[in-house]
Amino acid sequence: MASYSSISRSLKYDLYGMIVHEGRYASLGHYCAYVRDPSSWYKLEDEDFSLVSIQEVLKQKAYILFYERHAVNMKTPPYYFCSALEESNDDECHTQGIIL
Repeated sequence: MASYSSISRSLKYDLYGMIVHEGRYASLGHYCAYVRDPSSWYKLEDEDFSLVSIQEVLKQKAYILFYERHAVNMKTPPYYFCSALEESNDDECHTQGIIL
């Protein structure tokens, strides 16, 4: 399991969205979102949206960030951690254990 749970290379993530609070207090203000498609960023406010530059996105004070992890190439099949005996089937592992 060590080779499956400890990846030798670092994982890579891409930012694809964020929530920003505009206002001084959480109870007073407005939330908006910035989201990315493959080549552009957009600001979404209520029913409006507009194209924005990456410079505008980077100067925001984000409240929540959303990332997408790059795919990891795994050379071995998943390891099933199961409290049942080794001869148990996969269905028992799904209900009694954790799939890693």
